[in-house]
Amino acid sequence: RGNYTTVDADGNPAGPGDSDAAKKPDTSPDNRQRLTGTGADLIGVKSWDEYYKAIQDAVIPELQAIRNHRVETLESGETVDLSDPQPGLNSTRDFVSEGTEVDIVGQVTRNLTISANVAQQTTVTSNTGPVAVPLAFEQAERLKRPIGPDGYSLWDLRGSPFQRESDQIGQRFQNNALNRIILAKSLDGTQLPEQREWRVNVTARYDFLDGPLKGFQVGGSLRYQDAIAGGYPNVLDEDGNVLPDVTKPWMGPDSTDGDLFLRYRRPIMNNRVDWSVQFNARNVYRSSGDRDIPIEFNPDGAVTYVRVPVEQMYFLTNTFSF
Repeated sequence: RGNYTTVDADGNPAGPGDSDAAKKPDTSPDNRQRLTGTGADLIGVKSWDEYYKAIQDAVIPELQAIRNHRVETLESGETVDLSDPQPGLNSTRDFVSEGTEVDIVGQVTRNLTISANVAQQTTVTSNTGPVAVPLAFEQAERLKRPIGPDGYSLWDLRGSPFQRESDQIGQRFQNNALNRIILAKSLDGTQLPEQREWRVNVTARYDFLDGPLKGFQVGGSLRYQDAIAGGYPNVLDEDGNVLPDVTKPWMGPDSTDGDLFLRYRRPIMNNRVDWSVQFNARNVYRSSGDRDIPIEFNPDGAVTYVRVPVEQMYFLTNTFSF
């Protein structure tokens, strides 16, 4: 919006027959690009009311019933566009997960015990936006419907009738709505790349049962997670629209973390109390080291968000059992 004088583009007083598009904004800078005409010129409207009505008429009934877009004049005389958003209103998507998990525990020798857990899981998406997707494309077609004398549609117009925004209404709808929907829909029937498919945990413990180290236990564990997708590069479709290429995701690194522990146990107080002292080194090994871990990428592969590596912790615990 903005305030507009009653002076036309040539500096002459605007007459009653002049359109709003002919009036000069009193804001700065004035970049209406008269060679191509303003949005109001291109669709042949002569008042704000006509322009607002054209926009409202372009909203499909299903969305209008949900949002209730309307234009009202306040007591101050200001004209505002209002709607009734529905918090929490979302589309739906189906997920089908399949996987296998194996747990193995074995005493390899009298002293050595090893346990392992291996999990493999894949999730396939389907039936994304059964209601929302058709409505979005129907809305796009409605915006592309010619409404001006020269065949222009709202899709072709700048973001304001006086062309102060550099992008077009259609470009905004494509970037803010359609591209996200196309990305989500294109993942139907594909494995969800944002899920780590493989996870492996291995733990080993060695007990000293005799000799000078009797009562000591030493052990460790390793945790592995494979790579995970964090974004997609962009490609152009046959119409020149920028779309994400879901077949070539940008992948974040896999991760391996390891722990160590040392424990000593013995009875004390004439065997009335069992005492144990344990030292733990948590995440003593980290495949990422001290480096931040990329978790989300821009279309050009540049890192958008990172996760700080898991912290290394060392602690000593004394336990008395009786």
